[in-house]
Amino acid sequence: MKISILLEELIKISKVSKTDYALALHMTPSGLSKILSGTRFPLWKERKLFIRQSAVYFADATYSYNCYHKFQTLFPIVYDFNSKNELELFLTYAIGYALEYDYTQANHESIEYPDYEISYMGNQQILNMFCVILSDYIFFRNGKPCEAFLAPPVMEKSYSEIFSRIVYNPSEKRKRSKYHLFFNMDHFKNADDLTRIDYLEQLIKAHRRFDQIIHPTDGRIGPFFLLIRGKYLLYFTTLIDGIPLMTVIRQRNYQTIFYNSLMKRNYEPISYNAKELLDILEQKPDMRNSLNALNVDCVYNFISIGYLLTRKELDQLDASDDLKDCIYQYFQKILNSDTTFVVTINAMTNFFATGKALVPLLGYVEIPLEERTAYLRRLDSHPSSNTSGKIYILDQNMPNASIICSGDLTIIYLIDEDGNPEKIHIFQTEYMNPSIERILLHESARLLDFTPDLWDSYLKKMSPV
Repeated sequence: MKISILLEELIKISKVSKTDYALALHMTPSGLSKILSGTRFPLWKERKLFIRQSAVYFADATYSYNCYHKFQTLFPIVYDFNSKNELELFLTYAIGYALEYDYTQANHESIEYPDYEISYMGNQQILNMFCVILSDYIFFRNGKPCEAFLAPPVMEKSYSEIFSRIVYNPSEKRKRSKYHLFFNMDHFKNADDLTRIDYLEQLIKAHRRFDQIIHPTDGRIGPFFLLIRGKYLLYFTTLIDGIPLMTVIRQRNYQTIFYNSLMKRNYEPISYNAKELLDILEQKPDMRNSLNALNVDCVYNFISIGYLLTRKELDQLDASDDLKDCIYQYFQKILNSDTTFVVTINAMTNFFATGKALVPLLGYVEIPLEERTAYLRRLDSHPSSNTSGKIYILDQNMPNASIICSGDLTIIYLIDEDGNPEKIHIFQTEYMNPSIERILLHESARLLDFTPDLWDSYLKKMSPV
């Protein structure tokens, strides 16, 4: 990003006058005007002072609780600043990065084929520069989606501390970018329970902003990386004393070599959108039979899935009778077997407010207002409704997901805030299910054992009569 564009945006965000900013820099308004117009840059020997003074000035003008929201257009990838000093440091890196870009162009040096690459060391440097570099890229995409390839450092404690702080600032004009996630399932075996559930939470949250495609690997594929095709390759390593190191590789030639080497490995995805999975189920009857043959251990419902729908109600949907039969039989198997069933209060109240019962892959069945209480009372007929420890009501906010655990198979079904697009990830690993069960069923302080009286009290609260 050019320094002129960055400073203009920071002035708008800060709601300060250019004259006041110039005075803070001990500069004339006309001198600042030349920098903002791009006709001149700060002198090289004065750059550090210019960067520092600018960062302090804009931090003073913008810092407040949750102030990172103010920067959502300029920095779509950012983090919540714990102090004004953190914001100052972040702006120092951002302004320095922009100046370096301008100096490089002014000296007629190649941006895409540089003579050297740059590394950043330590948690704070990596956190700041990761946000600055990616924000710069997204800002100039002007809403156009990109394609990225990621092998996440989920097993490294230092990187976990870095990336857990990052938030994605939304913008309506941005379309969902696609990124391919390369992940070794053995990580679930070797990580502790907290690491596993944290990774799962990040996976679900990322669906709100990105189209994720997960590729399971047969082992570690090298140091952790993020490749944005045609722009950057970020390589993450750990030094001998445990300090993290991020190297930014800008050489287009090597990026192409890296991409081709990655694609040659042919890691098959385990992620599907609704159309892809529908085509498989329609074209392969044996897949439908395999689905209904699964013994489901546990179902977690954080969205209003229509498990209680009758077969006749499914006829509202535009799909083949074979497919509707398959999904109805699957719902009935979950309800009538020894499956542990977990439902959130939000899922129930959202259904009651909208009347929309979601049938994955097929759409929504709408229930009239006067019939919604009767619909929810169908849960009373669940074989386990009078058995302690088989149905739970979860009283806490959860992401828009439904998780089905069946032996060594875990199906994660995701939608965004508007109910689409749908994404289904099918994990085949025996190590994920026990971790999810222990965290959600035994460590949640707001998990309530289902009883008919408790259920009746919730239904009375929701009913308008």
